[in-house]
Amino acid sequence: MIESDRYSAVFDDFVEGIPGKQMLLDHIMLSPGLTAGGLRKVPGSDAVHHAEYSTQVVNNGTHREDRPSDHRPVSVRLQY
Repeated sequence: MIESDRYSAVFDDFVEGIPGKQMLLDHIMLSPGLTAGGLRKVPGSDAVHHAEYSTQVVNNGTHREDRPSDHRPVSVRLQY
């Protein structure tokens, strides 16, 4: 994944005074029982779906109801 795409949420951080702060808040984790059984991440398959999110934004996302969610969707492919 491209480093500049490694964020799933954008917000105005009033504590640090950073408008439009990008953060990677969402993660996909596997329990030890699944990984012990051989379940593994397909290398390079992790993704934050910015394009899919953006197609659902209206009015430049100005209001909460103009955005599909407060986070972009994330995914990963798994294999045994």
